[in-house]
Amino acid sequence: MIRPALLLLLAAAAFGQESGVQSLASKALAAELTRIEQESGGQLGLAAICPEKNLRIGWRATDRFPLAELAHLPVAIRTMALMEAGLLPFRKWVRVEPGSYVSGHSPIRDRYPEGAVLTIGQLLRYAIAENDASASDVLLTLSGGPQPLTSTMQRLVKDGLRVDRTTKEMRADLEKLGPQAIAADPRDSTTPEAYTALLTLVHRRMLLKPKPAELLLTWLSEASQSPQRLKALLPADVRVWHLPATCGAKDKTNLCTSDAGGIVLPGDQGNILLSVFLKLSPREEADREKTLAEAARAVYRFFTTPE
Repeated sequence: MIRPALLLLLAAAAFGQESGVQSLASKALAAELTRIEQESGGQLGLAAICPEKNLRIGWRATDRFPLAELAHLPVAIRTMALMEAGLLPFRKWVRVEPGSYVSGHSPIRDRYPEGAVLTIGQLLRYAIAENDASASDVLLTLSGGPQPLTSTMQRLVKDGLRVDRTTKEMRADLEKLGPQAIAADPRDSTTPEAYTALLTLVHRRMLLKPKPAELLLTWLSEASQSPQRLKALLPADVRVWHLPATCGAKDKTNLCTSDAGGIVLPGDQGNILLSVFLKLSPREEADREKTLAEAARAVYRFFTTPE
């Protein structure tokens, strides 16, 4: 396995500059991430930025990783932007048919097995706060489908994030083709760098008007799924808002397990926007979640420990 270089750059590098930084702290972080990746049995990818310190780091930050449920955030952003433009009403009632339900985690499907009638606002909350893939697929259709969503993301994060299929379609392809083929497919994928850039825009309230921007962050803060990932090994006084994702497994290989969000440091220490991915690991879910938690802790220590 080729060892990836630790990308340690001033935030200005996000705008095309190449300011490298070398330190004992960065060498220690690189060694820790190397250990974590080797023990995972898969490929680890992450990107993090601390806006208050004007510093970002990355590990396989420009490699592509499957989106899975992380697509819910771009879907919600486009849907809410259309609502702001008056093209979709927040309280519009939508019939969710049982045939649109997605396998895996779907609270809507579990609560309404015969189908449901919900508002777009309710679907948005299900998609983000409850990580419901069925709700996200319905919203993706209502907002015009994958192509306009990918065009929106290209304007925000260039070619680093693309949505090409519904979750239901992607999972069907995974079952037919297997994890290796899907991992090599650029469709429905993102780079850690691009996803963290999107998180930074969400954090800075730059994508939506103030009220919907705060509502989106509230939903992300309410997300209770996968508590053993980003926050598991962080101090108790650190607050996290996040969106987890878990792709399926086949032939004893998990396609991708990930978590992305914001780490709100206590006091006035600032924030860390972080995306962590693990693809093609043969480990059980608890071990994969531990990998993400250890990576998040390593990043946290890097940003909060004095040089």
